[in-house]
Order: sequence, then structure tokens, then C-alpha cells
Amino acid sequence: MLSAALRLLHRALGAALGRIILRRMRADGVPVTPEQRQQMARRLHREVVARRQRSYGQAVEEIRRFDRDIRIAEPNPYPVEAVVAALERAVEPPPPRPAAQPQPDQRTADSNHSESPNSPESPDSSPRASRARVTAPEVAPRPSARVAAPAELDPTSRRRARARVTAPTLENRTDPTVVREVAERLSATLTRHVAQAGREAVVNTALGADEEIGWARVLSGAENCAFCAMLASRGPVYRSDKSALTVVGRGRNNRTRGTRALGESYHDNCDCEAVLVRRGQDWEGREEFERLERLWMAASALARGDEPRLLFNRAWRRSRRDPEILAQLDRLWADSTEGLVGSDANRAFTRAVRDAQADGTFDATDRRRTGAGPAAPERVRASRADQGSENSEQRPTPPLPRRRPSGDVRVPESLESAASPQEVGAYLQARYGVMAVGFSDPALPMEQLREFAGAFDDVAARYPDIEMPRVVGISDDEQDHAYANTTSIMNPDGTLTCTSLMFSREYMLDPARMQAEAERDVAVGFHPRGMEQRAVYAVTVHELGHVLDIQGDDHASANAVEELERHFMANVTSSADRAELAAQYREWIGELSGYSRRGDVSLNREEAVAEAFVDVEMNGDAAPEAAHVLHRLLVESRRRI
Repeated sequence: MLSAALRLLHRALGAALGRIILRRMRADGVPVTPEQRQQMARRLHREVVARRQRSYGQAVEEIRRFDRDIRIAEPNPYPVEAVVAALERAVEPPPPRPAAQPQPDQRTADSNHSESPNSPESPDSSPRASRARVTAPEVAPRPSARVAAPAELDPTSRRRARARVTAPTLENRTDPTVVREVAERLSATLTRHVAQAGREAVVNTALGADEEIGWARVLSGAENCAFCAMLASRGPVYRSDKSALTVVGRGRNNRTRGTRALGESYHDNCDCEAVLVRRGQDWEGREEFERLERLWMAASALARGDEPRLLFNRAWRRSRRDPEILAQLDRLWADSTEGLVGSDANRAFTRAVRDAQADGTFDATDRRRTGAGPAAPERVRASRADQGSENSEQRPTPPLPRRRPSGDVRVPESLESAASPQEVGAYLQARYGVMAVGFSDPALPMEQLREFAGAFDDVAARYPDIEMPRVVGISDDEQDHAYANTTSIMNPDGTLTCTSLMFSREYMLDPARMQAEAERDVAVGFHPRGMEQRAVYAVTVHELGHVLDIQGDDHASANAVEELERHFMANVTSSADRAELAAQYREWIGELSGYSRRGDVSLNREEAVAEAFVDVEMNGDAAPEAAHVLHRLLVESRRRI
């Protein structure tokens, strides 16, 4: 697959380039004067050019597999001025600018210029013809694109967009923190320039081919953002338009489609690629495009005056944790459009989506929280006793006030002095301001309850800024034989709030069963070592790992795959052979617990960060290297988002 091959190569080339940039800046310091930037740019230029040549060569190889007789476009030149511009951007990042209000235009209106690093700041204002589409049905109008807000970007770009930046000066240009920050920003930009050589080869080849050859933007990364998903939902284009690669541009009314300079395509850390498409034939990414297009149509149908882009963003984020939403749209499309084509099919599908929302059987946007009828489900994360099903869903817990325990229950001065289950609940409620529930049963074993509450004390002592759930306690609601579960809701601004952390009453009342199953889980590698020694404590620490992830708006779990791959390429392997790389990565990632993974390589992202958290917290340096990578990501993410 062309996109997958390019993505793997670009990830490897970017990691190697990042190491070179960091070494250079550690040796010479951050270039803060024009002369220093020119000098560093000349040194880095040849490194970027060499990697652009490899990107172009890989694209040529893949294009030949698509069509051996096609005329392949020559590579674009790459001047040293492009590196200078990237350095200036990394050293002196521009202040945020207010996003332009999007102007309505048709979905077929798109931009007129694809980025070339040759002129990173020079716009091309010439008008372009509207887009042509082939296999896709007609769709509703869409607002023109603007620059993505941080919340719409992929996790890495979002973190960097929101991170506080220390301005480099002559005095601090060798400070390790300043060096690392600038090196990261420069690496992201130059890696994009490297990847652009392969992307341009695909696009320019399509532009020079017959009308039957075009290209499409596909989401080739393990993680992608809502902004790129919206662009990918526009489908194939041909040489009459260059819009598949351009983040911003000009529409039919010649209004700038975004606040970045024209010609800026792909944001830094973007995993999207371009693939060749032959008119009337199947193409890589077609099924995903059709699903994204239906998601856009559904968001547009439910907008009711809101910006469809905002609802698409919410729906995309929801679909990433609940793929059933996309499957439900597929079923709605199949049922509502039978025997219909074009605009008739689109109108029928739009009506079906609105009807499904009205009767409470569908809502992809997480907008409803309470009220009669089926509620928008909240997310449930569970520590499981066996593989079971993936994250299940339940009715969301309404917001509850933080309160102190009632006056008829003694509040113990310490956890050790608690004499009853009710006093353990009173201790948690008074110490952390949560609502403690389920502690009224005198049969609950005190040793296990102290492990449960002790996990809160230990994690809060290490991470005092943790935002505790609104409700904690012992639950009768079993989640697929789960030891415990943590729930969250999405706020109107897109952030997350942890609503509850509940331990299974079934397992709490049966310590022998809990111990036996914990020993079995550890023996088969399903949970980390140490869980068998303090099972209730370990499960609760795992759930508090989820709480930290929620506090960071899921940055850690969303970015887990990318962070593992980045660390692996930068610090673990030196191989350039793809088969060897894949085998090494499988072995390295295989050191994580079984609950962290789905198969040999695929990551169970939310559970992986929680498993890594408990592994490192309990086992320290003995935990696998991959667990330390995810633990560090989780701990840092809660502060940066």
C-alpha cells in the first residue's frame, strides 16, 4: 500500500533527522541571530535533501507498482531558504491569530495552491477550477476550511500548539529545555518537508497524467485528527484541482480558506498521505472516505444552525473511541438509500439520520447528557478479569456536587484508624471532596477497602494535581466481569470530566476469587507483575491511570501509538529493513501486558496507558521500557492539555 509504505519511511526518516537536529543544537546552541540561522541551515540542508531524495524514491517505487507506464514527475528543488524559514518559525513561533470566520461555499470549492518548501511564505492567488468527483454520491454544501483549532488537531500537534514556549535568547540559547523545545519544533517542520517530497511526487504525477488518473488524501497514520478527517472526507480529485493536499487556500469567492499563509499544506506531525486513483476503479482508502463522507453528512444533518464542522469534530472524536457509530451510519445508509443514487440518496440518508436522532437511536455528537429516553452514552473504562468485550457503555452519571460526609458517620483521622466500611467512605469523601457510595455494607472486608482507599492516597501524594472523579465507591453494576470501571463525559467545549471510579462489589466481597484470578492474569501475562500481591490496590491504581488520562483530555491514550513508534525509532532500533523493523517492534511492544494489546502489534490504547501506569508505579525500573514511555506520556499529558 502506497500510503502505508510512505508513512513508515517518513516516520523513520523523521526520527533520524530529529536526532541530528538535537545533536546539532546541543553542540551549537539555538540559533537566535540571522547569521547563526544561516550557518545552521546550511549544515541541516544537506541532511533534509538526502532524506527528501529517499522519500521521493519510495514514492516512485510505489507509483510504478500502480502503473509501470505512467510518466513520473520530477522532484521539486529544495533551497536552503526553506530551512532558514523553518528555523525562524521554530525559534520565533508566531503568536496565535484569531481564526477567520468560515465563509460558506460548496464542497466542490477548494484551494488553488499546494505547498512547496521552495517558497514557504509566498501565496499563489490565481483562481482554480472547482473539484471533480467520481465514485462518490453528491453531498451537502460545506463551509470552506479554515486553520484547525488546537482541539481539532492530532494529539502531538495539539500538545505543541498549547504548550508554553520559552523564547530563546543569547543568554539561554544553550539551556537544555530551550534546546529541546526548539529542536522538537524544527524537527516537526523539517520532517514535513521531507515527507512533502514523496507526497509531491504522487500529486504532480497525477497532475501530468491522463484525466482518468487522480489522487486522494488518506488517513494513513495510527492516529489522525478531526481536521484531517474532514479533508479526507472530500474524496478523489483530478488534475483540474490540487485540493486534496491543501489545508487552506481560496474558494470560488477568492476568500482565504483559513488563517495560515496560502500554500501551507499538512500541519506538522500530520500522518496523511496522497494516493493515486484511477477513475471508475477501486482505490486505497475508498471505504474510509465513504465512511467519513457519511459522518460529515450526518453532522451536517444534525447541525441545526451550528457549524457542521464543529459537530463533525465532535462526531469524529466520538467515533475514535466508539467505532460502532460509523457502523451504525453504514447501516442507516444501506437501509435508507436502497435503489437511490446521487442527491436522492443523500436526501434520504439525511432524513434517516434526523429521524434516528429524533427517536433517540442515534447521536454521534455527545451533546445530550440527561433527560427521558436513551441518553448519549458516556465512556466506560474497565479493568477486566478476562478479555471480555471492549469498552462497554452505560447511561451517564448526572453531575453530582462534591460534599463532606453526613454528621452521623465518624471521619477517621487516618485510613488506618477507620473502623468500618462507612468510615472508609467518609475518609475518602472528606479527604478528596468526592461522593463516596456503596460503603454501607458491613460485610465489605476492611483489608481490601484499605487497599482501595490507599491507592487514592498514594497516587494523590505523587500527583497532587490529580482531578479526582466526582463519585467513587463500590458498585453492583457489573461490566463484563470487570474488576472496576471508570467513566467520563465530554463537556460542551470538548474537554473531558471523570464522573466515577467504581470497584466491583462482587470481587470486593470475595477476596479469594479476586486473588485467584489476579494470579492467573499475571501468570499468563494479561496484567503486570505485582498485581497478584495487592490485587485491589493494583486495580485501583490502574483506574486512577484512566483518571489521569481523562484529566489530559485523552492526550496520552490518543497519542500512545505515535509516542511508542517515535521512541522505538529514535532509541531502540537502527534497522532500515521494514521486515526487520516490524519484527523488532512486535518483540518490543510484546513486553507490555496482554491487556495493553490487541494481537501482536495493535495497541488497546486506553488500557495500555493505564496498564503502563500501574506497572511503573508498582514495579519501577523493572517495568518494560515501553511501559515507561507510556507512563511518562501520561504524567506529562495531564499538565499540558
